[in-house]
Amino acid sequence: MIYAIIQTPPGSTIEVTNKVARQLEEIAEKIDGVQSVSSLAGYEVLTEGRGSNAGTCIINLKDWSQRKHSVEDVIHILEEKTHDMGAVIEFFQPPAVPGYGAASGLAFAYWTKP
Repeated sequence: MIYAIIQTPPGSTIEVTNKVARQLEEIAEKIDGVQSVSSLAGYEVLTEGRGSNAGTCIINLKDWSQRKHSVEDVIHILEEKTHDMGAVIEFFQPPAVPGYGAASGLAFAYWTKP
């Protein structure tokens, strides 16, 4: 899976952001190894920010056995194809195990049987 964070220019309408998100969907769906793409205008998943110029795309990849490109390869292809869309688009991978990041507040307790 790859997350794409979309930031259109300040003051952009939700329609403009949605148009960029849809263009990104179309580009991503044509890349070998991509299974599906979902987009959301008005919400940015990284900072949980809301606004008419924020957006998120979730790009689901096919299983390793069904693709030849690594996640890094797909991100590189996406960066090349989206660099001039009139928005800042950043791609990143979510944590390998959700909730186990450095800032998640995860704690382990040691318990022994009495």
